[in-house]
Amino acid sequence: MPGQPIDEIMETFKTGVIGGGSITYPNARFAMRALEEFTAGSALSQEEKLKE
Repeated sequence: MPGQPIDEIMETFKTGVIGGGSITYPNARFAMRALEEFTAGSALSQEEKLKE
């Protein structure tokens, strides 16, 4: 997954939900939240590095 744009990862989640049906909603929500936290954390790390 390194280097892939977030849009491609989100598209994968959407495809998985479509293929898996409503049973996958809770897992997809969890994965999306985790991805948002991960990307927000990495963006903050990059900003801190730029300040130094």
